Amino acid sequence: MLKNIKGQRLTKGSYDVIIASLVFHAARDLAQTLRNVRRLLKPGGYLLLLEITENDQMRFGLLFGGLQGWWLGYDDGRALSPCVGLEEWPTLLKLTGFSGIDTSVKFIGSLNVLRPNDLPIGGTVLCLTDIEEPVLRSMDPDKLRGFQKVFKQSTSVL
Repeated sequence: MLKNIKGQRLTKGSYDVIIASLVFHAARDLAQTLRNVRRLLKPGGYLLLLEITENDQMRFGLLFGGLQGWWLGYDDGRALSPCVGLEEWPTLLKLTGFSGIDTSVKFIGSLNVLRPNDLPIGGTVLCLTDIEEPVLRSMDPDKLRGFQKVFKQSTSVL
C-alpha cells in the first residue's frame, strides 16, 4: 500500500469497507500507507483495523524479529518495535485523514473467557463504528429501517 494506488489498479474512493488485519506494523512508511488506504474509501467508508498495539520487544522481537518484512518501519520512527501503541493511533489516524479511533477492543485471551454458549450459532454481530462520524449521529429514516431489519431478522445480536 506504500505504492501509488493507480499503479495497483485500485480505484480511489470506491470502497465501503477496508479490512486490514495485522498488516500495518509491517509498513515501511506507516503514515503514507494510511493516507493511501484513506484515499480508497468512499466518504462514510469504514476501516476495520486489527493490529498489535503492545510494544513488548521481548515477546514480539524474539519471536518474529527474524522474519523478513516484520520490521520494515525502523526508519519510520519505530526503532524499538514495529508496533504502534494504542495511545499513538488516534493522532496517526487523524494526521492521515481519518477521524481517529471510534472504538478499540483489548485482547481477551480467547472466546473461552466469554464462554462458548454466550455466542449463539448464527448470531449477528453489529459493529457501529465509522470514519467520519458516529453512526447514530445522523440517523435518517433509511438507516433506521436498516437497523430495524437487522434486529427483526436476527434471533440474537451481539
